[in-house]
Amino acid sequence: MTISTTSNEPAPLDRRLNGWKEIAAHFGRGVRTVQRWEKELGLPVHRIAGGRNDSVTASTRELDEWWKGTLKKSGGSALAGEREDEERAEPEAGQASNPSSSQLISAGTASTVRGRRWLFVVAGVVAIALMSAGAWLWLWPTGNPATTKLEHGKVHVYAEDGSFLWEAATNLIGPEYGGESLVAALVRDLEGDGRTEVLVGLVGTQSGPGRLFCFDSRGRLRFVHWVEAEVRFGDKDYRGPWGLHLVQTTDLPGTTGTALWVAYNQFSYFPSVLERLDAEGKVLGRFWSDGNITDVKGFTVGDRTRILVGAANNDFRSSSLAVLDPDHPDATAPARQDEYSCKTCPDRRPLAYWVFPTTDIEQLQQSESAPRIQVSQGKGIMILLEHLATGILGPNWVGSTTYAFNAGLEPVHAVREPAFKIVYDELYRAKKLDHPFGAGEQATVWPVYRWNGRDFEEIRPR
Repeated sequence: MTISTTSNEPAPLDRRLNGWKEIAAHFGRGVRTVQRWEKELGLPVHRIAGGRNDSVTASTRELDEWWKGTLKKSGGSALAGEREDEERAEPEAGQASNPSSSQLISAGTASTVRGRRWLFVVAGVVAIALMSAGAWLWLWPTGNPATTKLEHGKVHVYAEDGSFLWEAATNLIGPEYGGESLVAALVRDLEGDGRTEVLVGLVGTQSGPGRLFCFDSRGRLRFVHWVEAEVRFGDKDYRGPWGLHLVQTTDLPGTTGTALWVAYNQFSYFPSVLERLDAEGKVLGRFWSDGNITDVKGFTVGDRTRILVGAANNDFRSSSLAVLDPDHPDATAPARQDEYSCKTCPDRRPLAYWVFPTTDIEQLQQSESAPRIQVSQGKGIMILLEHLATGILGPNWVGSTTYAFNAGLEPVHAVREPAFKIVYDELYRAKKLDHPFGAGEQATVWPVYRWNGRDFEEIRPR
């Protein structure tokens, strides 16, 4: 298996950019910023022979390769953007255009050398006080990010009172990246220091991988994460680009901040990989699944915390529940059929792995159900399976089944919800099934299947 992660995006098709404005627009920054990058960081531009000094062209492939290398070396600080240029200019502009302090002070001072010296002392104290207040506001801004959304290629961030804080470009908006196909826009305190980070996930397309952007509370880019992987399931190799389809966080007792989880898949939803990232975008572990990962939750009993992963399951044409150790989440889902067995993934299984039985709805549509997890800390969990009949009946036809697990993560109860009966009977009326819902369909909630280390065994409630 070959896997690498990165902190910026690879280039799409190579294009020629003409002039500083087009180069700046490629990065979503200002002209002054990219000109500074050329002088200080070696931004690759080409000057036109015989033209003016500011007549330049650039290759998008060269620019993106430069961006990737520079961002990786600097951790993002070297490319913080044009806001930094503006911020450096603001104190100077403020000092030059704010005569009110000196006017007020000079009005009450004598026209003596001693008085003028006193004036300088007072002005210096006032300046230091203002700088200290500004520094305090900089280090601990009153407007901590609370909400965010993506609008026209810009990440717009707002405080708790709804006031606008800042915006940042993702440099990804365009048809090759799926336009504004937003997977997640979250505000989380990843490090537990009281300053919230902004997480923006874009799904990507088959020509450009999905990416997770992380900005700090002031809008500086901390990291960009995506997956480049090649794995083999059965006798087939699966390569990128990998689409981002899930971004979730879980609180872990005894630790500060929150754990960050991201899930990527091939655009056919098979296979999938769940990664745990730290606050700097470093991968702490991976779980490989043979179906689309739909939910991640933390579950704590006493001093033991587990990560629950709900996913579709191609092997059974149903869905699964994996139980992972949050500190060591590296694992691979087991499978019966060779085509759904990963040959190059880590040879380690989840702490526990359950598969739910398939239904006529899944068999009819050749699809898998999608599990959602509800947690009651210390008591148990509820698994809600969504049975999609959208391919036959339309987008609103979704049945459901609920499974209850106790605190020991053993199944104890299951029921087909009323929505399942409605969907089932509608498929019967559409002559897609040969009988309506009955006791037999309720009985098919059992058995569930548990991986015992060698094979799947049938489990029924005691």
